[in-house]
Amino acid sequence: ISKVSPSAVHLSFKFCDISSNPDYNQPRKVTVSNGRLYVDGQEFYVKGAAATMCHSLMADYGANVCRIYGASKQTRGLLDELHDNGVMCYLGLPAKAYSSFSEGEATYDDPSYRAAAIASVIEIVEELKDHPSVLCWSLGNELEVNGNATREGYFKYYGELAAAVHDTDPNHPVTAAFTGIPTAFKISKIN
Repeated sequence: ISKVSPSAVHLSFKFCDISSNPDYNQPRKVTVSNGRLYVDGQEFYVKGAAATMCHSLMADYGANVCRIYGASKQTRGLLDELHDNGVMCYLGLPAKAYSSFSEGEATYDDPSYRAAAIASVIEIVEELKDHPSVLCWSLGNELEVNGNATREGYFKYYGELAAAVHDTDPNHPVTAAFTGIPTAFKISKIN
């Protein structure tokens, strides 16, 4: 950045020239080591967006990853479209936030509800895990919203689901998206 006049500045950008476009023709092995992401052993720099359409436009602007919030067994067509555009996917697995449960409905506090929810998600993982566009899994999105982060079942669900996903698919990392910066309480429960 350089100042041109009292009311104007000149911005100049230099983009990284490191390639991070692996061969997308087979299932990927994605790892994290020392805070860096690797796809099939090659360091991978995420350049992405959250989007459900315009994937070719994303690719035209240099994106290599797309975040999808809720996968289902029918997501394969979307993954195929991403693959055709050279884009990998940060793939969200479905999970209900506590705030969306009806009064009296079983929640993550109930072990049988957790088991059924996990079985349903694992069917999706089994269906999609070998698609070459899968970069990693995200367990739900902001499930602890509206002050329900103190509920023990929520963290049990995350732990049990993460273990089940890792057992089903050891080739892709598992992540979780929390609301805001995790508090000390959240961090202790996550650990």
